[in-house]
Amino acid sequence: MSKPGPSARFTLGFSPPRHPPIVCSSESRAGAGWRPAADKSQLRRDTQARGLPRAPGSREGLRFGGKGVPVAARSHRDLHVWQRADDLAQLVYRLTWKFMQADPGLVQRMRAAAISVAAGIAASQRGGRAQARRTLQAVSIALAELGYCMHFARRSGFIGDLDLRKMTSLEEDVSHHLEPLLNADSGQRRPGLT
Repeated sequence: MSKPGPSARFTLGFSPPRHPPIVCSSESRAGAGWRPAADKSQLRRDTQARGLPRAPGSREGLRFGGKGVPVAARSHRDLHVWQRADDLAQLVYRLTWKFMQADPGLVQRMRAAAISVAAGIAASQRGGRAQARRTLQAVSIALAELGYCMHFARRSGFIGDLDLRKMTSLEEDVSHHLEPLLNADSGQRRPGLT
């Protein structure tokens, strides 16, 4: 018996479907496609037409809950609280690498909580006010969980005092900037556990 040649594999009559090439061009129709970044006036008009918040430094901006907490950011990446939460998540990932073998459960829990904080802040910018409030409450819970895990890791000897101070500083900064957003709709703060 002889071996089939290379062309024998495609003798079943099947050929892959041919698709027309995809062409992205702004010349095909007016207003379609990519706009150059130099057209900042058009970007401003588009932003205002879609109801998006104005750039930082502008006089007007969206107010979370109408209670005087200005949120003048084009995306969550422009929010100081998200930037600090992202820094916290990066720091947690770097520091937990040191004791991953010793206690993988604690590492997993700390990393999940740190990621939940930054991801929750980003997600809160997408929905309505009620959904944003629920999401920010979940962020606050994840932040408290991360705070305890940091304390536990220090008492267990997995992280040093300097590392704990760095994480605690970032955690307090995120918490400080998160508080006005949480209290914007309620107008008052709920009493804590006594």
